[in-house]
Amino acid sequence: MKTRSLALLIATAPLAFGQAVLPDFGQLSLDELASIKITSFTNKEQKLSQVAGAVYVITREQIARSGLTSVPELLRLAPGVDVAQANGNQWSVSVRGTVGVYTDKLLVLIDGRSIYSPVFSGVYWDLGMPLLDDIDRIEVIRGPGATIWGANAVLGVINIITKKASETPGTRVTAGGGTTERAFGSVSTGGAIGSTNYRIFFGGSDHASLSQASGANAGDQWSSIQGGFRLDGSHGPDTWMIEAGLFRAPENSAGITLSVPAQQLLDTPFQLTDVTGDLTGEWRRRIGEKGELRISAWYDYMDKPEPTASEVLTRMSDIEAKYDFTARRHNLSFGGGERTITADISSQATVLFTPDRLTYANLNAFAQDEIHFRHDTLLLTLGAKLEHNHFGGWGPEPSVNLLWMPRKNQSLWISSAQSLRTPSLQERDVFIQTDILPGSPLTGGLPIVAAVVGSPAFGAEKVTDFESGYRAQLSKRFSADLALFYDRFSDMRSFAGGAPVFVPAAVPYLEVVETTGNAAAATGKGGEVSFAWQALRDWKLEGSYSYRVVDSRIVASAAPGSDPGDSNEGPRNKWRMQSYVNIGKAWKLDTFLYWTGATGAPQISGLAGPIPAYTRLDVRLGYKAGSHWQLSLAGQNLLQSRHLEGMPDLLTGFSYVNRGAYLKSTWQF
Repeated sequence: MKTRSLALLIATAPLAFGQAVLPDFGQLSLDELASIKITSFTNKEQKLSQVAGAVYVITREQIARSGLTSVPELLRLAPGVDVAQANGNQWSVSVRGTVGVYTDKLLVLIDGRSIYSPVFSGVYWDLGMPLLDDIDRIEVIRGPGATIWGANAVLGVINIITKKASETPGTRVTAGGGTTERAFGSVSTGGAIGSTNYRIFFGGSDHASLSQASGANAGDQWSSIQGGFRLDGSHGPDTWMIEAGLFRAPENSAGITLSVPAQQLLDTPFQLTDVTGDLTGEWRRRIGEKGELRISAWYDYMDKPEPTASEVLTRMSDIEAKYDFTARRHNLSFGGGERTITADISSQATVLFTPDRLTYANLNAFAQDEIHFRHDTLLLTLGAKLEHNHFGGWGPEPSVNLLWMPRKNQSLWISSAQSLRTPSLQERDVFIQTDILPGSPLTGGLPIVAAVVGSPAFGAEKVTDFESGYRAQLSKRFSADLALFYDRFSDMRSFAGGAPVFVPAAVPYLEVVETTGNAAAATGKGGEVSFAWQALRDWKLEGSYSYRVVDSRIVASAAPGSDPGDSNEGPRNKWRMQSYVNIGKAWKLDTFLYWTGATGAPQISGLAGPIPAYTRLDVRLGYKAGSHWQLSLAGQNLLQSRHLEGMPDLLTGFSYVNRGAYLKSTWQF
């Protein structure tokens, strides 16, 4: 309570400092937006208009004016991305595929550092995210990116790119609080020492729990504290960057406890504390006028307790070298790297990893050639990555992209690529009891315990993707982007059931075990369209519509009784509209409206049925009091008191997202 009161007091105090100037968002023209440089598609700088793929950039302007308070929430702005808050500290984020807290076909990066979990095949969206004020942009690639980024970049890549230290001089203080975001704040200071720029930051937040269907407290509140630094320097032909961060998050959660004596699943509360740390470095050297050598390395530490496993400790280190050069009409890139992973898991009785400690390394090598024809109006890109995974050996990941620019402000493109998703430890090495059914006369009064066991033979999943698109700046006031896709999935995860086995425990029971396999297949198809329209000088509209459908099936050669492992299809239809209005020089009114169709959900822990469609309305009012202080008031989920968005994993109840509001203040000096 003291923390909340202090944050609210600071947020409403009209202070001013020094002579620094806060950025004035909302001034980017559509011409400038079309010229935005991105790096995630080919891992080198390109204009967005010259990218032969479905790419969307969430800009500083959108981040500042969205009224959203976390990275997963910001991803609602990108077409083709499904975002659902599953509980107070879990989000489901996916691109063009099935949905779930541990979405396994989306690679997420922070300044090129992967935060994909090799244990559970997913991303922890509540851990280690940068401060929103320090994010330069978020590049969202819809479609495979494995040729550049490697395995698990199957259906999309999200690269969160932070600002250079030279872009954040002076001191910035942010504070606020409200209903759902009870208190949050940060302090950042930066400057230069010789040719080296630095930024040091510290922040924290306190999040209220969501609600149950009845309106009662869901008990999933959490808080966080973080700190870190970034250094950027240069000397002659060399440039370099070092950044690091520490993050700690106490969380309230709930998990399933399987009780054979009670013959039921028990919803058991847990209090967990997550700790993460990371260190990233990059060195670049210009070689002549047309070449560049880059070496990057990072280390990531994650201590993530789970309700079903008392400790999950993961350490990853990665080093990669890359050389880019231009030879006549060819822009060539090649390189390679190694990633070492150590997983240390303390198992419980109902969740057992064998082995519970494992260290292994993955190797990769890649090459890419971007060929320019007809005065740069036709670009053909050929690339391939060869990756050696500890669980599956070598695997190729090729791609081909063709872009044609009939006019300077228009481009058409087609592409095809193959990507792999490597197995996780939970698919090869785990034994987990998932459900229990009471005894009956048919079972002799013995309860039935359902379990899943990983298979050492489980191999990589494969996706072959075909895409086409059109991107145009149709006038100085209107731009549009269209992408169509068709995906073929093979060797997908499946589960094959076995016969009941008698277990002579203290309370005897029958156990039915399902084993993971690669006997499923699927097809996915759909499209996304987005636009930006400068309707008036002080009024800009942005919007998008997305459609996609995924059909899963079991292959003919599968064992009898097999089921697809990825059957939780997300919403087929969704749209969003965002309005930015400048009211004079001081006031800004921003409105965010979006609709998400119904989501089918499989039977999990006794809960079933689709998640209903919902419409969400957020409104933000911003005020700029001079050159040093900004104040904003935001309302979220204003159309209903609460609504359901997603289903958390391993929980016995749903959490509903509440209506909320917060006040935020930023000073810079």
